[in-house]
Amino acid sequence: VGGNAMKFLMLYENLSFPEAVRTLASECGVEVPETDSGDRGVSEQLFSANQHAQSFHRRELSAAGGSAALAYLRDRGIDDEAIETFGIGYAPDSWDELAGVLKRAGVSEQHGIESGLLIERESKPGQKSGGRNSYARLRGRVVFPIRDVRDRIVGFGGRAISPGQEPKYLNTPESPVFQKRNALYGFPSALEGIRKSGRAIVCEGYFDRIALARAGMTEGVATCGTALTEGHARELSRRTSNRSFI
Repeated sequence: VGGNAMKFLMLYENLSFPEAVRTLASECGVEVPETDSGDRGVSEQLFSANQHAQSFHRRELSAAGGSAALAYLRDRGIDDEAIETFGIGYAPDSWDELAGVLKRAGVSEQHGIESGLLIERESKPGQKSGGRNSYARLRGRVVFPIRDVRDRIVGFGGRAISPGQEPKYLNTPESPVFQKRNALYGFPSALEGIRKSGRAIVCEGYFDRIALARAGMTEGVATCGTALTEGHARELSRRTSNRSFI
């Protein structure tokens, strides 16, 4: 097959032309001009906030406080290799810890709220905050990072591990970088499997997607708390000639 580096990336990693251009530019340190530079600047801030949160969640799973979360994963048949491959972490049962981590990393509180990582506190009229104005959305949960096709973290899904903790699953809300109607869990790591097999296996949840990968079916993806949408079908159909979804 003939072509250039962009053509190669489009074929090998199942990327669109703009995705291939941005991926190569990022790897080479080249800035690609964008017409929506203002929105793009906000998006980059949200990606940064999510990445700092991901590092925090990963550390917490390995810390003493993450023992219950690790035991839960073991009970679900998730080993160290799967934890590492899928970047699974733990959000401690703390209201303020994540906000402090983001602040020390230089992430503004506003961007933490816009990303959905933090929730703004509601104060009564005349009441002083006395501390931070926001708190962590995901607390006391095993956390799954949700990535876009360029492998950037756009959001998180959290699974409750304590009896009676509701809801059982809680996602960060939609944001400028996270739209559930288009997002698929495990999508970037499934691109090569989709290309080789010529199909995509769509399942319901995070654990289903991980189970498929461990069984050798790397072309699996999962929806993120929503039914299969036109956006999902569009993303998948242009990456495989097989339009029959399992």
